[in-house]
This record gives sequence, structure tokens and C-alpha cells, in this order.
Amino acid sequence: MRTENIRIAVYLGSGFGKDPMYADAVRSLGHHIGQQRMELVYGGSRNGLMGVLASSVKESGGQVTGVEPSFFVDRDFDMPGLDHMIVVRDMSERKARMIELADAFIAFPGGIGTLDEISEVIVLNALGQIHKPYVLYDLHGYYRSLREQLLHMLQEGFLTPEKCAGIRFVSDEEELFAFIDGLSASSGAGNTGN
Repeated sequence: MRTENIRIAVYLGSGFGKDPMYADAVRSLGHHIGQQRMELVYGGSRNGLMGVLASSVKESGGQVTGVEPSFFVDRDFDMPGLDHMIVVRDMSERKARMIELADAFIAFPGGIGTLDEISEVIVLNALGQIHKPYVLYDLHGYYRSLREQLLHMLQEGFLTPEKCAGIRFVSDEEELFAFIDGLSASSGAGNTGN
């Protein structure tokens, strides 16, 4: 399986959340990405789950590229020891750069920044501007209310079945790892779709 050139962006919280299971789950995700010799693209921070993810990918032999706005670097939020650190002007440029770099995307539990980032990926795919696979990791029902909101939008006629066809949720580690392992055969692999 060719995985060495696959770049996978993970959006997630810069906090730890209330339950230690989030750190455990993101550590397991990072180890899997690293063991597959994939490259992680993420927000570049050392804080919270973001730091745990980057460290676990590196520990397991993967490469890590951070993309961080200069105002976070000025606050010393950046993670040391990354393979590549790309410093950008602002959050909008960070989103655009991560979308450009990545072949696929995972939305791990996080806050409004995570929701903003994966929403842009969803919209660009729905509009045909990119063709890159993505999943939302519905860990312990974290994204249940979002699923319900999307269904409500569909029922009310503000979202079409075609536009929501690509929105995929995975609910456990087995499904998440199957998504990652399947990327080598995906048309999104190898930086296509831009």
C-alpha cells in the first residue's frame, strides 16, 4: 500500500476537553497515521489535543507539517520539532493552505475553529472546487447534533441530497482507520483535486 506521500489534515481542539478519552483517542489516531508513514497536516500548535496528535505521529515514524498564523507563533504556541512549519498571516490563509496541502481530512472533536475548518472542506467539495475525501469522527456521539442539524436542513429544503452526499461520519476507531487505510486507493491521494 502506497501511503508515504499521502497528506492527511486533522482538525481538532487546542484544548483537551473534559474527558481523558479524547486524548487517548487522538493519541491512537496519531500512532496510526505515523505507522502508515503518512504525513500529518495540522494547525501547528503545541496546545491540547493538537500537541498530543503531532507528538504521537512523530513517535510512530510519520512526518508532521504545521500551518500556524503568525500571531500564534508570536504567543509561542507553535510545536517544536516538526518536519515543516508554515507560518501564515491569518486564519483564512491557514485554512486555504491546509486544504491545498492535504489529500484528505478528518474532523476530530473540537470547537468552533474545527467546525469552521471542516465546513469549508464540505462546501468546497459540494461545489466541485475540490475532490478530496473527508470524515467527521463522531466519537461517542460528539457530532450527533450536527448530523441532526444537517438532516433538518435537508428536510427544510436548504440542503439537497446531492450536496450532502459526500458528508460522512464515522463513529468508532475501526471505521476511522478503515478510512485512513483506504486513502491509498482513493482518487484524492497524491495531492490531486486542486
